[in-house]
Amino acid sequence: MLAVEFWLHAMRDERARVLMAEQYERARTVTAGLIASIYETAGQQPPLAPRDLAIVIEALSVGLAFQAALDPEHVRMGLQAEVITRLLRLPTPDIAAAATAPSASQPAEAPGSNV
Repeated sequence: MLAVEFWLHAMRDERARVLMAEQYERARTVTAGLIASIYETAGQQPPLAPRDLAIVIEALSVGLAFQAALDPEHVRMGLQAEVITRLLRLPTPDIAAAATAPSASQPAEAPGSNV
């Protein structure tokens, strides 16, 4: 609930809004990279740009989390993953492999590199 309080504060305070927006943008960037990697690993094209899918996933996640917190008897927390996977028709490869695979935006390391 503290996140909701800060979100409301950020809507009224420009400095807080900018900081919160920057944090959301960092999360979207990470999510978009993961989405791109999942589709690449599956050999499929995403139905929308990975960044747009990241925005949709974020919105669904926040909305479902709010609903589940408000009415846990009727809105199950596990619904989020199910809805996102089905609505966005995300392929379901080995998530751990997709998360560690280099994405198109990350250059592959040179052999023998320790960086």
